[in-house]
Amino acid sequence: MDSSNEKKFSVTLTVKNEWEALQYVIPYYINCGADTVYIFLDGTTDKTEENLKNFNNVICQKCVSKNDLINIPDWVNDLLPESNMDHRKRINTLYAAERAHVDGVEWLLSIDPDEIVIANNLTSKNAFDNILNVDNEVEQILIPNIELLPSQKNAIDNSSNFYCGKNYFINRRDKQLKVWKAINKILVMLKISPEINSRICNRFFYFLNYRLFPRILISPNNEKIYTAWYLGYSNYKSLIRTSSIFKANFNIHQWVSIPGNKLNTIKKGTLLHYDLPSFSYYQKKFKQRVGFKINKNFYTRYKLNKIIIDENEMTLRKFYTESICVKPAKLEKLNSLGIVREIDIDSENFIIKES
Repeated sequence: MDSSNEKKFSVTLTVKNEWEALQYVIPYYINCGADTVYIFLDGTTDKTEENLKNFNNVICQKCVSKNDLINIPDWVNDLLPESNMDHRKRINTLYAAERAHVDGVEWLLSIDPDEIVIANNLTSKNAFDNILNVDNEVEQILIPNIELLPSQKNAIDNSSNFYCGKNYFINRRDKQLKVWKAINKILVMLKISPEINSRICNRFFYFLNYRLFPRILISPNNEKIYTAWYLGYSNYKSLIRTSSIFKANFNIHQWVSIPGNKLNTIKKGTLLHYDLPSFSYYQKKFKQRVGFKINKNFYTRYKLNKIIIDENEMTLRKFYTESICVKPAKLEKLNSLGIVREIDIDSENFIIKES
């Protein structure tokens, strides 16, 4: 076990018009001890690039191409970055990992702007001291996510820094999820429609969780939208040892072993996913996807995007507050049953300390 606190890590993000989140998340990771924060701009039109000039430890540039890589592995040649943001993100992440390795940085964390990492209720630098204290043989640390369940109180307050203060996060149900994945595989083979699939998924988790969760959202035209356990993803994010990237393919959320190789991987820490933390964030997140084809297989996401396209702002605000957000009394009930947990993040984590 290497207990040294001298381990270094860097962070990489591919973003589009995310200054609302980046202004807080970058100081958080700098306070965590990040050597460098790599920001790749994917069609950004807000003031992110200009504002980042005020930060040290940040490298900001447009998305790179495969020709910018030091080495081009076979899996990169199969990507279509011209038409797929996820493919651009994968190339950006490999590029950042190569640069971090050249600079002597041991680990690289790939995240999104609405995510912060904690460990055993520790935040900032203490969290990463804990997470990176692993055996030298470990090559990847998978960080399980839990997702924000926004409160109607927060929707009303609409605090500018949505990371701060007390929030409720939906606990993972990994055993249930494993069973659901097996069921879902059969449904896909039977070519069940995404809409029916989402309904079955919702009922599966609902009857296993006190008939209280997950939710059914009611759209502005009174259509029922059956949600999964999370509105977003239930995967992991990854810290990769930069000396091991040649053994793996970065597949959006984590690194996957290339045939003939095997990454020594463990799970550690917690990633807080602030999905749809405020009305303004929900509106902006999906409005910039207008014209972008969202796969109907991700049915809830597809419906949330369609509502943004079809409805006016007043209707959208009502839908966000009354359907996506949850009443405080229900949050307390879910908390008492262990479906959600309350986490309080101090605002000091988002202020860069003078060295």
